[in-house]
Amino acid sequence: MTIARKLWLGFGTLILILVLASLIIFFSQRAVDDALREIVEVEEPTRAASYEMEINAVEIGQDVLDYLETGDPKYREQLANNRADFERFKARYDALVDTERGEKQGDRIEVLYEEYAALGEKLTSGEPSGGQGGALLPGERRFLVLQAELDALFDEEVQPWHTGQLKEAEAAAEDVIRGVYLTLVGLLSGGLLASLLAGTFINRSIIGSVLRLREGADRVGRGELDHRIELDTTDELGTVAAAFNDMLDRRREVEMALQESRERFRGLSEASFEGIAIIEGGAVVEANTAFARMFGYEPSEVVGMPATDFIAPEFREEVALRQISSLSEEPYEVAGIKKDGTVFYVEARGRASSYQDRTVLLTAFRDITERKEAEEKIRKAEQRYRNLVERVPAVVYVQEIGSPDAAMYMSPQIEILTGYTPEDCEDPDLRWRMVHPEDRESLRSEDEPVSEPGEVFTNEYRVLHRDGRTVWVRNESVLIEDEASGSRYWQGFMVDITERKRAEQELQKSEA
Repeated sequence: MTIARKLWLGFGTLILILVLASLIIFFSQRAVDDALREIVEVEEPTRAASYEMEINAVEIGQDVLDYLETGDPKYREQLANNRADFERFKARYDALVDTERGEKQGDRIEVLYEEYAALGEKLTSGEPSGGQGGALLPGERRFLVLQAELDALFDEEVQPWHTGQLKEAEAAAEDVIRGVYLTLVGLLSGGLLASLLAGTFINRSIIGSVLRLREGADRVGRGELDHRIELDTTDELGTVAAAFNDMLDRRREVEMALQESRERFRGLSEASFEGIAIIEGGAVVEANTAFARMFGYEPSEVVGMPATDFIAPEFREEVALRQISSLSEEPYEVAGIKKDGTVFYVEARGRASSYQDRTVLLTAFRDITERKEAEEKIRKAEQRYRNLVERVPAVVYVQEIGSPDAAMYMSPQIEILTGYTPEDCEDPDLRWRMVHPEDRESLRSEDEPVSEPGEVFTNEYRVLHRDGRTVWVRNESVLIEDEASGSRYWQGFMVDITERKRAEQELQKSEA
């Protein structure tokens, strides 16, 4: 068996395991992206549309009752606006649902709403009933019954079902991620075992020849130019050494790609409004059960409490001035505080609305603690990746393809290799002057755009150190295309191969 075959037998298994790991990550990432896309593009907008329809249905009922009590024509206008909003969100809901049950629920909403809206129009087209002190007319009683049926349909069927659909989609994504981690653990364990077996195999069959080769190279380096390295596989040894170095380089690339893929995984967060509170004059005048439970109170306890009591002390002044007092409708994130003192993060969105002839702030809250924790994990993961790039014993770089002034990142190892800092290398003219004059012509073709992303380019050339020395470098890069922005980048690394080049030249001289 030749030396090349022995090496491929030892390291081929390891490479296969790493390739399988990369393929699993790639296809699993697509599955996760599909699950997340379903959540973002279908489930959440559908659920949000159902929430908006419920809110508009309540406001329609309030407009009709206010008109019957006061006879003020403005409630007719508000009724028309709320009907338009309801029908707009109903159209969005119908466009999003793609299941038989969702379509049936949409049909039931349509039937109830048509009668509900028509009866509301009829009640507001006549004279008001004179206030709530008198007996209700049949039409008014039927209107209230329809309002209760619509509210029950949303609260007991539509929204719980869409919440279940959202949780099922999230669970599917979590299952895919869990399967990826388990598979990676198995593959990495197999890779470790394959590495141990390969090391034992190489130590027994090749190391002796390599040691004799090193001894011969040392003797040649000391000036014994007549010395000859006696090996049974003299013709193959140089090929094996080069293949071994290339194999190590490819393995480093695969490991870096694997680390980068792991850091892309992100945690999932709640994407729905969980609590609704009506705020007037800085105090809660009404809230649903979900809001009370979110902050650890009983529903009867929250009514009358200052809205800032649900906000952590360091955020109260800002929320009171910029959100509550100004009736702002912009969403904002803030630290909430529960009854037992537990601090957690919430996202709030308010909207000015009419409540019992008064302008109030209707605010919806949802718990985003898990999302905040996930963001912190991602920040720490990015820091770990940066530390890895800055400490790896090679120059890692990312260069945008475009104008000569295109952005470029180089790791701090560039200063060890060339004497220039990463900030110095931001100058494209300096980067070009660093290349040895005799090698510049061969590198000009790299400035031309390439057709296929993913192509790997390897070349060896000389650069001029800041102190005047000539340094040989090996540059391996891959073309990456950002599908979102259409930008293209070179991403790769450079290593110092001066000693290897010097040894090759000495060996060529000795063979000559």
